[in-house]
Amino acid sequence: KDRSRRRQAVKRKLVHCNQVKIAVEEYPTIGYLYVSGGYQPILKSGVIIKGKVLNPKAGFPVLKGFKNPKKLRRTIKQYRKISPPVRAVINTISYSPTKSNPDRIYLQMSDGNKVYASISSFGDKMDYYPSISSKLKVKSVVNLEVGAYSYPITKKQSATNTTTTHAH
Repeated sequence: KDRSRRRQAVKRKLVHCNQVKIAVEEYPTIGYLYVSGGYQPILKSGVIIKGKVLNPKAGFPVLKGFKNPKKLRRTIKQYRKISPPVRAVINTISYSPTKSNPDRIYLQMSDGNKVYASISSFGDKMDYYPSISSKLKVKSVVNLEVGAYSYPITKKQSATNTTTTHAH
């Protein structure tokens, strides 16, 4: 069943009167969902493959802490809107709700910066990340929840976020 969910298109072509050429195109993996005991591949179509892998491929983000399937689907949908160069620098996307923002997510970037955003708008706002991060002199927290602003990461924030991120 997982193999058929990966299938994007099947093309058949008659080569000679008794030969058929079949080409199968699969949806590419765009990330991994962290679950206890491993990682489930997330396909470009939004489908999550139930089979677990122990080590996700480098270059794809790991999504953590999503217990609500609807919020997970919305996050994947928004993630697919982000341009590929920006997607490439996202290491993890963690569900991190607050009382004031039940849709808040936390992104750990490969350049050491951290981003807070809302599920509903991060797909559009993350394309501003390269411009924002290029102006930062030190590792910073970029907040895209309402508007866009940043502030340097303190030692306390770094320790707190590191332990929080790995607790999922």
